[in-house]
Amino acid sequence: MYAEVIPNLRLPLNFDVFDYLIPDELAKKISSGVLVTIPYRSRDILGLVYKTKPHTEFGTKKILPIKSTVLEGAVFDECDLGLIDFVSKYYLVSKSSVFKALMPEIPKREVKMVDEDGLNTLDFKFEKKDIDLVFKELTDGSQLLVYQNKLDFLQNIQELISKFRSQGQVIILEPQISHVKNTALFFSQELGNKVSVLHSGLGKGVYWKNWLDFAQGRTSVLVGTRAAIFTPTKNLKAIIIADEESADFKQYDQNPRYDARRLALWISRKRKISAIFASQAPSLNTWHAARQDDWPVVKIPGQADAEKIIIDLEEERRARNFALVSEKLKQASNQALQAGKKVLLFFNRRGYATSVVCQDCGFTYLCPQCSIPLATHQNRLYCHHCALQQDMPLKCAKCESMRIKISGAGIEKLEQEIKSWASEYKILRLDKESARGQRHDLKSFDIILGTNFVLKDYYYELLDPELSLAVMGVINSDSLFNIPDFRSVERLWQELTKIENLSGVNQTRLFIQTLRPENEVLVSLGKMNAFYEKELGARKVFKYPPINRLVKIVLPDKDRSQCAQKTNRVFEKLKSMVDKERIELLGPYPLFPERVRALYRFCILLKMDKNEPHDFLKNVFQENMIIDVDPEFTLN
Repeated sequence: MYAEVIPNLRLPLNFDVFDYLIPDELAKKISSGVLVTIPYRSRDILGLVYKTKPHTEFGTKKILPIKSTVLEGAVFDECDLGLIDFVSKYYLVSKSSVFKALMPEIPKREVKMVDEDGLNTLDFKFEKKDIDLVFKELTDGSQLLVYQNKLDFLQNIQELISKFRSQGQVIILEPQISHVKNTALFFSQELGNKVSVLHSGLGKGVYWKNWLDFAQGRTSVLVGTRAAIFTPTKNLKAIIIADEESADFKQYDQNPRYDARRLALWISRKRKISAIFASQAPSLNTWHAARQDDWPVVKIPGQADAEKIIIDLEEERRARNFALVSEKLKQASNQALQAGKKVLLFFNRRGYATSVVCQDCGFTYLCPQCSIPLATHQNRLYCHHCALQQDMPLKCAKCESMRIKISGAGIEKLEQEIKSWASEYKILRLDKESARGQRHDLKSFDIILGTNFVLKDYYYELLDPELSLAVMGVINSDSLFNIPDFRSVERLWQELTKIENLSGVNQTRLFIQTLRPENEVLVSLGKMNAFYEKELGARKVFKYPPINRLVKIVLPDKDRSQCAQKTNRVFEKLKSMVDKERIELLGPYPLFPERVRALYRFCILLKMDKNEPHDFLKNVFQENMIIDVDPEFTLN
């Protein structure tokens, strides 16, 4: 007997499975889905038995024997193996690359659990409250769940899981590690040690133990980031995708470039289980799928809407106010602070300034690796793409002029401005730089300044009624309008909707500053169906998702000329292969930034019908080519 084995390696597209001999002593132990040790070149590696067969098409003398089994019995069932096959075909990668992505590293020594289990405790406990439960039972198929307050969502889901967890398992996906920890903590308060956690912040030993506990049925709830979708199960009943609109569910930086939401749909259909897509502001893709395929749409009742005040920044400029904070927002903040209340301001731009420019010759300080303007952070130059840092220049590197100007504004500049009129109050700035490695007690501060980082990592603290928020403000609501990506309007609507929901839960006044007070996003806040109907119309005109499928092809190279030439050759080859009536080719065009980590990047974008096969792209594949099916971003 022989076995087709998937090696645990990142191999090229056409290297899928390898034949191995099944020794007589292992014949009864080996079947599809069993983990084995196999010889590969000069070493022994992990492999997954894809299937067994009585014969091999290769010469029997060349076939090496399987060394041993790793665990008792099959870890992966038929559906798990089918998922590997689906990901391989859809995202145009080898099965071995898929297996390498989904399989955690097996520790060489026994894992000894002391304190770490992935459930990092917070400074507060989740308090249950009396709410109307919208879930009564699980049903097969997909459904869309819309909520205002995520605690209400978690309580609904927990009540549902408590009813059927003795009958099967549940996977809950969260977009960020911080949300994984919080959600797992919420469920562990009720379910104790029946909750497993998976995210990249865990040690290898802990990750393996948690993965195995769920795969072998010792735990009933798995909370994890996108890679958790691959975890084998014994009796899966539901997949729940929280904050499903997040781009973090799409793998973008290495193969396989999968979308965990698409895989959840595939699994739910194959296993005939429930897939619940939950969000405060659903993605247009999910909203359209729910309408087109007649999914149940459930809305969890929320608190009253926020009191919104739209501030026209053009009027502020005409009144000679060029500060980052408008006069109305400043007055409202001062009134709240004098009453002992707190203020929360969002400014989604890191750093102090966005560029450093010589006023004499126009020289702009660019990252030598990424060719984008360096931002300033605490008197240092910083690249937000590759994390390169430099000292702040005293004179121009080109003409040696001393007239160096700092342009643009970031959250550090906002902090400095507020200190000029609110110095007697405690101010906390929350962004990736300031919050790295430490946790802050928000109740100890009067004014909280945050990028969207604060919505991700401090969401539950912001729901605490003891925080006493009275005013919330959005400093730069137009920021995403300046990004020429087809999803930028949708993302702006989603971000403002989350802020509006937070304001509604806390019953604060919400000030939104804008240069475009009549824009479609602000007019459509709180009107999900109206906004998406209009946005869907624009997507139809320009053939963008969810109407059509996109495939992005990128050929990075250290040499700009070589990069452009390679991309042009592929573009010309594709032109000769595709039917122009069915597939539209765009490009080649440089991505933004054009160079990242010393590699130039030119792109080809394909627009095609959702049912149009794209496996023909294998015929143009070459070394170092990136093929991103269903990309979240088309320009970076």
